[in-house]
This record gives sequence, structure tokens and C-alpha cells, in this order.
Amino acid sequence: MHRMIATIALVLTCSLGACTTAPKTEAGKADKRAEAAVALTKAERNDPTLAPVLRDAKGYAVFPTVGKGAVGVGGAYGRGVLYEGGVVTGYCDLTQGSIGFQLGGQAYSQIIAFSTAEALTLFKTGNFAFDAQATAVALKSGAGANAKYSNGVAVFTMDESGLMFEASIGGQKFSYEAKKAEQAGKQASRSLVVPRRVLSQSPKHRRQAMLRWAFAFLILALIAGILGFTGVAGESASIAKILFIVFLVVFLVGLIYSVLTGRRLGRV
Repeated sequence: MHRMIATIALVLTCSLGACTTAPKTEAGKADKRAEAAVALTKAERNDPTLAPVLRDAKGYAVFPTVGKGAVGVGGAYGRGVLYEGGVVTGYCDLTQGSIGFQLGGQAYSQIIAFSTAEALTLFKTGNFAFDAQATAVALKSGAGANAKYSNGVAVFTMDESGLMFEASIGGQKFSYEAKKAEQAGKQASRSLVVPRRVLSQSPKHRRQAMLRWAFAFLILALIAGILGFTGVAGESASIAKILFIVFLVVFLVGLIYSVLTGRRLGRV
């Protein structure tokens, strides 16, 4: 009873546009990935021939729970994940609306396999939909081996316990959202790439900056001495001396390195 009420509420809420394609929180996304993995395990356990079908596919979407049905107004909604090469690359959802007398909140799992790159790309545009005549294969032993693709797409359904379940999928519409963590990671890795020109100039710039600071403190010491601030002059002179010595050491090390390696000073 609670399952039925929850399913009906989910369908009605999402039919009003209150649901997003991907779960909003990282915990929600992790839960959805875990649910999809459990659904896959059940499906492959009940039909071992499904595993090679998914392995050879360009990608496949797994919807662990598709809620369907309400009194007077039909419809379905489900969130899932998209796999490519066995790795989750994004999140997807399906919606399906219908009018008519239906009673009860049915729930089932759905797997969509894509045999061609074109079909997978079309799905990832977020404007993918099944026509009214679309059919699904009820998962049972050997169903995967006998699966027939239509326009590069094959659909399998089962109840949430992994048993055979026939569902009407005509009119289902899908949206897709890429996994943002991967996009952020790629952008971050690109942002960490430092141009070679910057790397090659940095030692030279460091030596120039050190020499400028040494002269700055030397000038400060001279001005302080002229004005009678002997304490400031002494401290500034000491700092200038230290910086100049450090500069000489760095310069000599760089010079020896350039002689030994044959590279010009200031180049990496």
C-alpha cells in the first residue's frame, strides 16, 4: 500500500515538471547508481544471455524503478543512469503520460540497450522518445539472446524482483544529463596545464625579482642613512646583503648547470 501511494505521488509530481533529470545531491546520485547496479545484477542473474548483449552495446540506460499508474490518470516516471563501456557517464529520466482508468501503482525496472553510436547519440541529445507502437522484451531466461533491435534500440523490462514483467512503453520520452563530475574533472585538468613558455621563463624571473629587491633595500638603506635613521639603514643594508648573496648563489648554480647541460641560462 505504501509502495503504491509513493509511486502514484512520484508520477503525479514529475508529470507537473517538478522533477529534475539527475538527483540534486551527490548522495542522491550515488544512491541512483547503486540502485542501477542492483537492477543490473538481478537482470543478468535471471537472464545470463543479457550480459553479452550489454557488453557489446555502445551504451545502455538502466532505470531501476519506473512508477506507473494512478486512479483515472495513467502515466509513468523513472530516473536512471547511462552506461558507456560499463562506466556511468550520465543520468536520464523517462516520462510517459496516458489518459484512462487505471488502478494501482505498478513499479518495474527497464533497461535500454543501444547497438549503434547514432542511437546512443540521439538518446544523449535529451530529445529521445518511443513511438506509440514501441514494444519491450519481458526479461526471462534466453530473452537477451533473442533480442531484436529497432533503429539500434532494444528494451527489456522486469519487475523489481527481477522476474518477467510486460510493460507498455509506447510514448515514453527521455531526457539526459551528463555526469558533471567528469566534466568538472576534465576542465580542472585542463586548467592545471601550464604553458611551457611560462615554465621556461620562471627561473629567470625569480632571479630578476630577487635582484630588484636587493637593490630596493640597498636604496632604502642609503636614504635612511642620509636622513639619520641609522637603525633602519643597518637593517635594510643587512637584508640587501642577504638577498644579493642569495642572488649570486642562484646565479652561479644556474651558470654551472647551463655549462654542464649546454642549455642557455633561464631555459628549462
